[in-house]
Amino acid sequence: MSIATPVGVDLRLSFPFGRYAATPWFRSRREHVGNVEWPPSPWRIARALVAVAARNHASAALEDVVTLVRALAKEPPVYRLPVTRALTYTQWMPRLNFGDALGSDERLDNGHSLLDIAPDQEATVRWPTVELDERQLALLDSLLLHLPYLGQSVSVCEARLATTGEPDHPDAELNAIAGDQPPLEEQRSRRLLSPKTTVTLDQLSIDTAWGAVRSMPAPPGSEWIDFLVDQPPPSEPVRAPEPRATGVVLRLSGVLRPTVARPEDPRTDPPDVVMRRQLDSRLGHLSDLRLLDDDGDGRAERVAARFSAPRPVSQLRRALEGFSLRQGDPDAPRMDCIVDVEELDWREPVAPQAEALIDEPVCFALRSNNPPLLADAITVAESFHRRLLGVAATRFGRAAIPPRLSGRRADGERLRSDHRHAHVLVGSRDGTTATHLMVWARGGFSPAEAEVVRLVTLPALCGSGIILRGVSDHPSLGSSQRWQSVTPFLPVRHSKRRGGQVVDGIEDQVRAELAHRSLPAPAAVRTPGRDWSAFRTVRARRDRSKPGLGAHAVQLDFAAPVAGPLALGANAHFSMGLFVPVSDEHGDG
Repeated sequence: MSIATPVGVDLRLSFPFGRYAATPWFRSRREHVGNVEWPPSPWRIARALVAVAARNHASAALEDVVTLVRALAKEPPVYRLPVTRALTYTQWMPRLNFGDALGSDERLDNGHSLLDIAPDQEATVRWPTVELDERQLALLDSLLLHLPYLGQSVSVCEARLATTGEPDHPDAELNAIAGDQPPLEEQRSRRLLSPKTTVTLDQLSIDTAWGAVRSMPAPPGSEWIDFLVDQPPPSEPVRAPEPRATGVVLRLSGVLRPTVARPEDPRTDPPDVVMRRQLDSRLGHLSDLRLLDDDGDGRAERVAARFSAPRPVSQLRRALEGFSLRQGDPDAPRMDCIVDVEELDWREPVAPQAEALIDEPVCFALRSNNPPLLADAITVAESFHRRLLGVAATRFGRAAIPPRLSGRRADGERLRSDHRHAHVLVGSRDGTTATHLMVWARGGFSPAEAEVVRLVTLPALCGSGIILRGVSDHPSLGSSQRWQSVTPFLPVRHSKRRGGQVVDGIEDQVRAELAHRSLPAPAAVRTPGRDWSAFRTVRARRDRSKPGLGAHAVQLDFAAPVAGPLALGANAHFSMGLFVPVSDEHGDG
């Protein structure tokens, strides 16, 4: 192979695995921590060329390699180097006094250093005034082609001759030049071993295990040359990002573990709420917490919690050390158990894909030997809704109940969404007993939410069990120009007299309720008298109605047919203020 290089020899070295390790001369593998020989010394390059020739060429070619090395030794090379980063690792090695019996496993940890070099960067080793003939250039090119590594075997190397006039790699920024003057502030002095122009094959092939080598100032046929090496620019230490956990599974030990609340559990402060309150104080705000009853004995063996934001492990280390949970509320079962970490969850929370809403109500027919009365509609609706939340908590997690089912945001505040959450509407075909129940929300439910609604059952009321059978109709469904209330309309505000006129009267509040639900304004609002004294109008829990404002019958006439269902006023989500379509426009309902 003919390479035209009149004056100068230019080598390019790259390390495709991004690693360079080389033990400095006169140091053992156990002494080179922080002492990687960089740049590669001329002596190392010369011995590498001899090693390649001995392995791949006839013995007659070795003398030609020695002649090549002597030519390169006429002047010290000039280096152009990329920025590197030092790494240290530990290797397990046999002890000095280890037993050599089969299966002996005595080991000693041993530190090693290497340099991190970008695989796509090249180091330049240049002899500016050295002249090689065509035969020597061809030999050097062949040797570089077969060079497997430089230094230790982990330093896989690709070496080549640069073409005439080829510029240095753009990321090679540091110079190393032979010189006797004191180093500048941005330089450091480095002594590198270099072959002499009289070096022989035996001297280049000297075995480093030969003990006499250590007593010599330099190996035979070599000399030390001082180089001034540019210091790399200062940089911030690279620190691996601290791992962050997104959740944790805790193992509970003890007889008095928390009970797992059932949907029909009437307690207002169930065990998972108690645990959440205690764990929030240790772990920070939790976005979800679930009690897991693995053996079905009614008490939780594990707790799965998810953090509202990923937490650094350093913040969790002390908080997650073994601790106990105790609770002695006389109104709730006593809790006393030990908590240990079973597993940390590192997975990033996956944002659920938005489900298409199905704008259809979920309807049931009530079957019972002693069905509840329509007058108890608010009690039936409240019982159903309480069980709905229990089933939803089991399916989604108590902290992840869909707001369309609960009517509340994740922080517990009531929704302000124009009543676009679940209405539990109890209807009657005969006007006396509760024969139907419908769960409806403006805009509809997601398939998962509708499925949860269909799983809900009702407890026994009036001493008889109730069976819910899925149907497709309800008395309040339909379209009509006239609608009549079948359960009492409960005002939300006191009526007032301003300037001789009544403000916030029943008609005003009905019109405001319709507008709030984006429904058309009625052509007429009538309030026929009716005795609602048999009806329950107050919820058993968290009631916001004002019984002192009275209960009223309302009839609505619209200019055009309006589709139901219509439920207006206080406790409209629990069957109060429910309207049914009137087919006879002149009927009084």
